[in-house]
Amino acid sequence: MQEIEAGENTTLYNKIADFLKTYTKAKGYKMVLTYSKTNASMLYGDESLDVTKDVVAGLNDEYAKAGGK
Repeated sequence: MQEIEAGENTTLYNKIADFLKTYTKAKGYKMVLTYSKTNASMLYGDESLDVTKDVVAGLNDEYAKAGGK
């Protein structure tokens, strides 16, 4: 079960990373940071810099175009 979960997490990470390569180029960004309350590497960020909703929408569009796969 752990091997399956690890494989799925790797697949998910790769899809997000591939999407962000295109997204950041189109938006002119040089970096996208991750944020987690349990392991915060960033203590503060201006909310105007948060691209989470835009990225999730883009990922959902790609997922729908791929037929949900």
